[in-house]
Amino acid sequence: MILVTGATGQVGYHLMEALADAGADAAAMIRVEAKAADLPGSQQPVVATLDGPPPSDVLQAFDQVFLLSPAHEGQVELELTFIDALVAAGHQPHVVKLAADGFLDPGCEVRFMRNHRQIAEHLDRTALPVTYLASSLHMENLLEAADTIRDQATIFAPAGDGKIGFVAASDVAKVAARVLSVRSTRTRSMSSPVRRPCPTAASPRESRQSSRVRLTTRRCRSTRRESRCSRAA
Repeated sequence: MILVTGATGQVGYHLMEALADAGADAAAMIRVEAKAADLPGSQQPVVATLDGPPPSDVLQAFDQVFLLSPAHEGQVELELTFIDALVAAGHQPHVVKLAADGFLDPGCEVRFMRNHRQIAEHLDRTALPVTYLASSLHMENLLEAADTIRDQATIFAPAGDGKIGFVAASDVAKVAARVLSVRSTRTRSMSSPVRRPCPTAASPRESRQSSRVRLTTRRCRSTRRESRCSRAA
């Protein structure tokens, strides 16, 4: 059986849909039981959190775990606590961890990249079978910038001198569902054809993404720092 953490989020919800469509036995791990009412699938949810994981006898019912946590300052501690609970359960489940494209670059010190790298180092030391899904930025996040895109034809982002290749959360979920079905243990990177390396503070340059988009550097007032912005040509 498959345990899905982060099941109410963008990727997690689509993953529950994909697993339900495939007829897979999957249960969502959620903080509040009432949130399970709108989730796909028929399995009873597991009410727990990453820092308050289920007891060992509950975890032992799952031979595969999809590991996803929110990208905030406590991300490393949250996932390490949960991973240690999996190890303590003693049944060696296959872990499919959602990371970020570029997280394995040892020279990248962007916080969320470094968080995923630290979690991966801990996971590797446990000897649990693991697959890393390293996705690029999700297209759905562009909705947060809808007003700016409409009014200024600009996306403000601290993306260094890299090109940005957005990927749909639903596509990430489909890859996750496939990996969970074949139990493949490898790192898979996911982005559109335009790849984005680790963000850095680099000198300005223009890079053609499509016939209507170029990348430029300007002062972004909302972040009060030099940021890479994409503006319609």
